[in-house]
Amino acid sequence: MAAAAAPARHNEIADLVATLAGRQTNSGAARKLRGPERAAVLMLALGEQHGDRIWKLLDDDELRQLSVVMSTLGTVDAEAVEGLMLVREGKRQGVRHMVVTHAMNAPILMTVPQMQEATSLGAFIEFVGGSMRLPDAPATVQRYADAIRTVGPPSCILSSDLGQKGNPLPADGFAEFVAALRERRFTDVELARMTKQNPATLLGLQ
Repeated sequence: MAAAAAPARHNEIADLVATLAGRQTNSGAARKLRGPERAAVLMLALGEQHGDRIWKLLDDDELRQLSVVMSTLGTVDAEAVEGLMLVREGKRQGVRHMVVTHAMNAPILMTVPQMQEATSLGAFIEFVGGSMRLPDAPATVQRYADAIRTVGPPSCILSSDLGQKGNPLPADGFAEFVAALRERRFTDVELARMTKQNPATLLGLQ
């Protein structure tokens, strides 16, 4: 049984690489990975130890194409890639309650398409409101607002990690964050969904 299962597993992995290489992403302003780039990221994430058997399954043209793409890939945020891999595995394992915390903050730095992929797998995306009194707060909130509009409030959670010395208290800072989103035309229904209903669903309370 073990001997028969190994080739089948190899075929599954080879099919996955081929699928990634042929997949095209949706259009959008943020940088997106093309199909071959997705396959390259997968191989980089697997590393030499776990990727060796996959390399042996590729033909000369596939090896050449993937090697060229890997050498010209540039910077890909590893945390975002790892986050998506965890969400995919969570879905495969049947995990029902998942959230990507600090999705747009360092070190995660997910792109909007990556967040959309995470939500398609059943995860919520958390947007953390910092101090609204910082000089860059309006620009940060606008980035959040644009991302939330694209991802969709039904898949988003609003939160706060304030309370540090020199920052507003959590309740006060969170109220200012919600008010800033309300100024950007989010309705009370949408805000309630992201601050109450979605967190309750994540926690299994409804």
